[in-house]
Amino acid sequence: MSRIYIPYGTTEGQTARIAEFIADVFQAHGHDATAADIKDAGDASLTGTTLSW
Repeated sequence: MSRIYIPYGTTEGQTARIAEFIADVFQAHGHDATAADIKDAGDASLTGTTLSW
């Protein structure tokens, strides 16, 4: 299981719906996925996370 953070920015809400859909797909495959609006994320820490591309 992977932990996945999906940051997004939106003005009308469409990007939020897409990010939440993507998070739901990852969760359905057993991953811990979180979508978060970057303006509300505050000081979200990625310490201890491995970023891979």
